[in-house]
Amino acid sequence: MDNLTYEQQIEALTAEESTMLRTCVRTLLSRTFLVRSKDRAMFRFAARHRELIDLSLQTAGFQMFVDEDYGVCMLRDKGGQNQALSPISRRVFRVRESVLYCALAWLYMRKMNDVMDRVITISVQELIQTLEQFEIRTGYRTAYNATAVRDVLKMFSRWNLVDVSGTVGDPDCVIVLYPTLMFGLNPDEMQKFLANREATYQAASRARGPQSEEEEDGDEDDPDAEEGEE
Repeated sequence: MDNLTYEQQIEALTAEESTMLRTCVRTLLSRTFLVRSKDRAMFRFAARHRELIDLSLQTAGFQMFVDEDYGVCMLRDKGGQNQALSPISRRVFRVRESVLYCALAWLYMRKMNDVMDRVITISVQELIQTLEQFEIRTGYRTAYNATAVRDVLKMFSRWNLVDVSGTVGDPDCVIVLYPTLMFGLNPDEMQKFLANREATYQAASRARGPQSEEEEDGDEDDPDAEEGEE
């Protein structure tokens, strides 16, 4: 189909393929990411019809980037200097959202092993324990309570970063982590943050001993005192 015009390529599609094309484009525009482990048929179609999808996005100044290793298609700004890293949509994260995002990404990286696009699930308790490793203790019942965590996860799910099965706060609730977590923040900044938190946790673990959590609560800053940018 290399020599066909865009209109001719569209006409050559079957009715099913035309529907899939519209679904892929609308999903990219509304959610930024397509995830192979979540919707294999949509990912395969998008990866196979990259040029056609790029032509469909061209008028709006966007294009699609595909990472086969992670199984992710993502919307990118066609005018960006680095298409592999330049995000199409930016959201200013509050500190609470940034910490939760990095905690989820940290968990994903620790569990992904050699299969980068596989489905990874965690419990809410695992997320809480990771927040504690990040030295987030004070105000958990307020800044990081079930309602606050649920609201942030709901926002993340709109961008195909995670999915939540069940109700946050229930013991059987499961959080699904997607490889898109590796692309939502600037990779260098996220790696630096995670490395710093890992080093802080390891040092604190060696030095803390049996000190109670309550003794440390008074030293924690307000989690929403400043903002961080995606």
